[in-house]
Amino acid sequence: MGAGALNLVFVTGGSRGIGRALVEHYEAAGWTVREFSRSGSGARHVPLDLADTGAAIAAATRAFEPLAAMTWERVLFVNNAGLAAPVAPARRLDDAAISRNLNVNLASAIGVVAAFARCFAASPAAKTVVNVTSGAALKGYFGWSLYCAAKAGMENFIRSLAVEQAAEPYPIACINLAPGVVDTAMQAELRATPVADFPDVGRFIDLKHSGALRAPEAVAHVIARIVEEGPKNGERYLVADYD
Repeated sequence: MGAGALNLVFVTGGSRGIGRALVEHYEAAGWTVREFSRSGSGARHVPLDLADTGAAIAAATRAFEPLAAMTWERVLFVNNAGLAAPVAPARRLDDAAISRNLNVNLASAIGVVAAFARCFAASPAAKTVVNVTSGAALKGYFGWSLYCAAKAGMENFIRSLAVEQAAEPYPIACINLAPGVVDTAMQAELRATPVADFPDVGRFIDLKHSGALRAPEAVAHVIARIVEEGPKNGERYLVADYD
C-alpha cells in the first residue's frame, strides 16, 4: 500500500473552492477521500444537502458507518461547506432564507460533526476535526448577520467538543481554522452584492483587484501541514501565521 493508504478524509463542500483543493491534495497523497456536496461526482462523492438537516445527518451517517468499522492510521473530517446568502439587513430577511442559512452553516454542520464523533468513537486512529471558520465569527458585519451568527456558534461548538473529546479514550483533536479571504465562489457572490445590502463590498472588490486573495490550494496545504504536525486540541489556527 502507498503511504496514504491507511488514511481517511471527509470534506464537506468538497466540489469547489477550499473543499475541492483539499480533495485533490489528499487524493494525490493516496488518502481515501469522501466529499460531501450537492454537485460533486465520482466514487468519492456522497450526495448531501446541508439545507435539509435530517437528511444530511442520515446521509453522512451512512457514509461514516462502514468506514468506521475499518482500520485507519489517521482520520480527518473537514467542515468546510458554507453559505453566505442571504446578505442583507436582518429586517429584510425572510423566514425561509434564515432557516436555510442556519441549517447549512450551523445546524447541519453540528449534526454531521456529531455523527462523525459518534461513529468513530471506538476508532483508535489519530482523528482530527477541522472547522473552517471566518473572521465573521469574531465581529459583526452589516448585512451578514446570519453568517456571523452561524460562524460564531460553530466555533464555540468546536471548542466545547474539544473539551468533551479530551475526556474520551480515543479522542478527536478539534480545531478551528481561519483561512482569511480566499478566492472562492463565495467571494465572487459577495462582490456582486449591492452596497446597500453589504457596505463592505468595496473592500472585497479591492482585495480581488489587488491580488490579495489567497488561493484555495494554499489553504489546503496549510490544513494538511497542521494535521501532519499534530494539531493542538481546542486551538484556533490562522492561515496567515503560515504565510
